[in-house]
Amino acid sequence: TLDDYEEGTWTMEFSDSNSGGNLSSTTQTARYTKIGDVVHIYLNTTIANISTAGMTSGNTFYFTLPFTPRTDNFCGVVSYDNITFAAGRTQLAPITTGGRGSFKAAGSNIGDYNLTVGDIQNGVTDIICLSMTYTTAS
Repeated sequence: TLDDYEEGTWTMEFSDSNSGGNLSSTTQTARYTKIGDVVHIYLNTTIANISTAGMTSGNTFYFTLPFTPRTDNFCGVVSYDNITFAAGRTQLAPITTGGRGSFKAAGSNIGDYNLTVGDIQNGVTDIICLSMTYTTAS
Protein backbone atom coordinates (compact mmCIF):
# COMPACT_ATOMS: atom_id res chain seq x y z
CA THR A 1 0.00 0.00 0.00
CA LEU A 2 1.30 3.41 -0.95
CA ASP A 3 0.41 5.45 2.13
CA ASP A 4 3.25 7.98 2.30
CA TYR A 5 3.57 9.89 -0.95
CA GLU A 6 4.24 13.61 -1.21
CA GLU A 7 5.27 16.07 -3.91
CA GLY A 8 6.20 19.64 -3.22
CA THR A 9 8.65 22.50 -3.38
CA TRP A 10 11.06 24.08 -0.95
CA THR A 11 13.30 27.11 -1.08
CA MET A 12 16.89 26.00 -1.59
CA GLU A 13 19.18 28.29 0.39
CA PHE A 14 22.98 28.37 0.47
CA SER A 15 25.17 28.87 3.54
CA ASP A 16 28.73 28.52 4.82
CA SER A 17 27.82 26.25 7.78
CA ASN A 18 25.73 23.10 8.17
CA SER A 19 23.90 24.87 11.03
CA GLY A 20 22.92 27.79 8.79
CA GLY A 21 25.82 30.18 9.26
CA ASN A 22 26.06 33.07 6.85
CA LEU A 23 23.38 32.82 4.17
CA SER A 24 23.73 33.69 0.51
CA SER A 25 21.18 36.13 -0.88
CA THR A 26 20.71 33.63 -3.74
CA THR A 27 17.79 31.21 -3.35
CA GLN A 28 15.88 28.96 -5.72
CA THR A 29 12.61 27.07 -5.53
CA ALA A 30 13.29 23.37 -6.12
CA ARG A 31 11.02 20.32 -6.29
CA TYR A 32 10.94 17.05 -4.38
CA THR A 33 9.06 13.77 -4.38
CA LYS A 34 8.94 11.75 -1.13
CA ILE A 35 7.81 8.12 -1.12
CA GLY A 36 8.07 6.57 2.33
CA ASP A 37 11.53 7.48 3.58
CA VAL A 38 13.00 8.02 0.08
CA VAL A 39 13.30 11.61 -1.13
CA HIS A 40 14.19 12.62 -4.67
CA ILE A 41 15.09 16.27 -5.19
CA TYR A 42 15.40 17.94 -8.54
CA LEU A 43 16.19 21.36 -9.81
CA ASN A 44 15.77 21.99 -13.51
CA THR A 45 15.88 25.78 -13.37
CA THR A 46 19.32 27.37 -13.43
CA ILE A 47 20.50 29.07 -10.26
CA ALA A 48 22.39 31.88 -11.95
CA ASN A 49 25.10 34.14 -10.56
CA ILE A 50 25.30 32.69 -7.03
CA SER A 51 26.22 35.35 -4.48
CA THR A 52 28.76 34.54 -1.75
CA ALA A 53 28.83 38.07 -0.30
CA GLY A 54 29.17 37.92 3.48
CA MET A 55 30.06 34.21 3.50
CA THR A 56 33.40 32.83 4.77
CA SER A 57 35.64 31.81 1.86
CA GLY A 58 37.29 28.70 3.38
CA ASN A 59 34.07 27.18 4.74
CA THR A 60 32.16 24.36 3.03
CA PHE A 61 29.39 25.56 0.69
CA TYR A 62 26.06 24.03 1.83
CA PHE A 63 22.50 23.95 0.51
CA THR A 64 19.25 23.16 2.33
CA LEU A 65 17.25 19.97 1.77
CA PRO A 66 13.48 19.53 2.18
CA PHE A 67 13.93 16.71 4.76
CA THR A 68 16.78 15.70 7.08
CA PRO A 69 18.79 12.82 5.59
CA ARG A 70 19.28 9.59 7.56
CA THR A 71 23.04 9.49 7.05
CA ASP A 72 25.72 11.42 5.20
CA ASN A 73 27.13 10.86 1.71
CA PHE A 74 24.07 10.09 -0.38
CA CYS A 75 25.02 11.22 -3.84
CA GLY A 76 23.47 12.67 -6.98
CA VAL A 77 24.39 14.57 -10.14
CA VAL A 78 24.85 18.24 -10.86
CA SER A 79 25.56 20.34 -13.92
CA TYR A 80 27.47 23.54 -13.19
CA ASP A 81 29.39 26.43 -14.68
CA ASN A 82 32.22 28.64 -13.40
CA ILE A 83 33.46 26.62 -10.41
CA THR A 84 37.10 27.16 -9.38
CA PHE A 85 38.47 23.70 -8.54
CA ALA A 86 41.57 23.01 -6.47
CA ALA A 87 44.42 21.50 -8.52
CA GLY A 88 43.55 18.24 -10.25
CA ARG A 89 39.82 18.24 -9.44
CA THR A 90 37.48 18.15 -12.42
CA GLN A 91 34.22 16.61 -11.13
CA LEU A 92 31.50 17.75 -8.77
CA ALA A 93 28.74 15.72 -7.09
CA PRO A 94 26.04 16.75 -4.59
CA ILE A 95 26.11 14.80 -1.31
CA THR A 96 24.33 14.91 2.04
CA THR A 97 26.45 16.29 4.88
CA GLY A 98 25.34 16.98 8.46
CA GLY A 99 21.65 17.39 7.63
CA ARG A 100 22.25 19.55 4.57
CA GLY A 101 23.55 19.14 1.06
CA SER A 102 27.04 20.03 -0.09
CA PHE A 103 29.23 19.29 -3.08
CA LYS A 104 32.17 16.89 -3.28
CA ALA A 105 34.93 17.80 -5.75
CA ALA A 106 37.07 14.96 -7.09
CA GLY A 107 39.52 14.09 -9.83
CA SER A 108 41.70 11.31 -11.17
CA ASN A 109 44.31 9.93 -8.74
CA ILE A 110 43.75 12.76 -6.25
CA GLY A 111 41.81 13.05 -3.00
CA ASP A 112 38.37 14.60 -2.95
CA TYR A 113 37.25 17.56 -0.85
CA ASN A 114 34.10 19.49 0.05
CA LEU A 115 33.55 22.45 -2.26
CA THR A 116 34.15 25.68 -0.35
CA VAL A 117 32.59 29.11 -0.59
CA GLY A 118 35.88 30.29 -2.14
CA ASP A 119 35.42 27.82 -5.03
CA ILE A 120 32.19 29.62 -6.00
CA GLN A 121 32.89 32.66 -8.19
CA ASN A 122 30.76 35.35 -6.56
CA GLY A 123 28.07 36.61 -8.92
CA VAL A 124 29.17 34.30 -11.76
CA THR A 125 28.85 30.63 -10.75
CA ASP A 126 25.74 28.80 -11.94
CA ILE A 127 24.14 25.52 -10.92
CA ILE A 128 22.37 24.49 -14.11
CA CYS A 129 20.53 21.41 -12.83
CA LEU A 130 20.70 19.07 -9.85
CA SER A 131 19.19 15.69 -9.03
CA MET A 132 19.67 13.63 -5.86
CA THR A 133 18.00 10.78 -3.99
CA TYR A 134 18.42 10.09 -0.27
CA THR A 135 16.56 8.54 2.66
CA THR A 136 15.12 10.55 5.54
CA ALA A 137 16.04 10.34 9.20
CA SER A 138 12.50 9.22 10.05
